[in-house]
Amino acid sequence: MARKGITPVVAIILLLLITVALVGFAFGFFQRVFTTSAQQTQTETQRLTETTGQTFRIENAAATSVTIRNTGTSALNTASLSVYVDNVAATCTWSPINITSGSIGSCTLGSSCSGKQLRVVGISAEDTVACK
Repeated sequence: MARKGITPVVAIILLLLITVALVGFAFGFFQRVFTTSAQQTQTETQRLTETTGQTFRIENAAATSVTIRNTGTSALNTASLSVYVDNVAATCTWSPINITSGSIGSCTLGSSCSGKQLRVVGISAEDTVACK
């Protein structure tokens, strides 16, 4: 009797086991990739939604006092605002730190802005007025 290699039935079973194992590894890999991608997309979408909701307008600017109103839909963190007097960065102390939607916040400038252009720049908005 001549010796044969593995029988065709055993060969098919081994190939099926290898195929199932490879499919399992591929499924696990792609599931992790898609889960990570979906989480990053959700995080970025939330960040963009909050950012575009941060709008404001300058209500008043006189001497060393600036008042702005949050016209956006989300809270406005004053740490993200920059103040310029005649296009030169100015120091500004804000109160409160977070301005809720529809509320007013005030800033005390380090020096007077009377007779100059005052510009407040945020992440998604900016406003310019002539300081009184």
